Amino acid sequence: MPDQRQPPPEDAPPSVGDGGGPAAGTAVASAPPPTDQPAPVVVSEPGWYHDPRGLVGAYRWWDGQAWTDWLSNSEESGPPGEAAHSVRPNPLLGRRTRTAIGITAALLVGIGCVLGALTWRGVQEIRATPPAALAPAEPGEPQIEAPLITVDYSAVSVRGLWGAEVPATPFVAYDRTDPGPIAYEGVFEAAAIGNLPADEAPDWTAQYYIGLVDPAVPGSTSEELALGLQETLGAKLADLSAADPSLSEPVLSPGVRSGSVLAEFDARAELERAERLEGGYIFSYRVQAEVWPDGTRTAWVSVIGVPADGPQPVSLPEAEAALAESLATTV
Repeated sequence: MPDQRQPPPEDAPPSVGDGGGPAAGTAVASAPPPTDQPAPVVVSEPGWYHDPRGLVGAYRWWDGQAWTDWLSNSEESGPPGEAAHSVRPNPLLGRRTRTAIGITAALLVGIGCVLGALTWRGVQEIRATPPAALAPAEPGEPQIEAPLITVDYSAVSVRGLWGAEVPATPFVAYDRTDPGPIAYEGVFEAAAIGNLPADEAPDWTAQYYIGLVDPAVPGSTSEELALGLQETLGAKLADLSAADPSLSEPVLSPGVRSGSVLAEFDARAELERAERLEGGYIFSYRVQAEVWPDGTRTAWVSVIGVPADGPQPVSLPEAEAALAESLATTV
């Protein structure tokens, strides 16, 4: 029988299961369906379910009302203590996937009205209907052990509570064979890192870094961390330059994510030790930094470097749009 599981709408009850339907005894409530929508399947019983934010190998506690910040490496763990706060799950079908499905459906409408209508209805069901979830097995001992950071080709997640979609084309993961978290010495302890390939940007550069900030970067508040990253990134640029780069004063504003601070600044440098760039360049940085109440420090960083005296690269707007879209997902 084909798998009919589908992603939940945001703020929906638990939705992440690898199996078919709820096990016997699981409380399932079905609201009367609207005339043009299927009835959503709601699992109301508290328990451990596969993490709705996509954290691989982790289970998140559903308390019967909301997803909590409790994580476990086993669905057989016993009930945890009271959660510090709730977690808003990300749809399992991200914006890129939904856009692709919508485009496909639109094309099919042109092929045939009936086929197009049926396909579009299917798309609406995918968006609106949560899947059945696996009921937890017999409770065992709590094991709150989940990966600190996970990275794949589409997203990065820290503790399953924070993350972002990585910038889309034309960017590629720094390590194209393994997109897992890597370190940027002295700046990021573990992060998703990507850049533009040389054939896409032969005489300019654009990069992103998303993840856990290195302990060497100063900052115990979000604003201090943003300024600490500016200082650290400026020092990294100096290592590639003939002289210390000229840094502008950062413009600080609230970040996309509540509690974060966004710092935007420029740097002018004369490169002489960069891998493939040489001469005068202007770099534009965007740094969104956040220090969590428990001391965890995360950041989203982008940098674009273009020749100081050259024309604007043709693909620069596309790169800027991909970076902006990624930053917008850090909520």
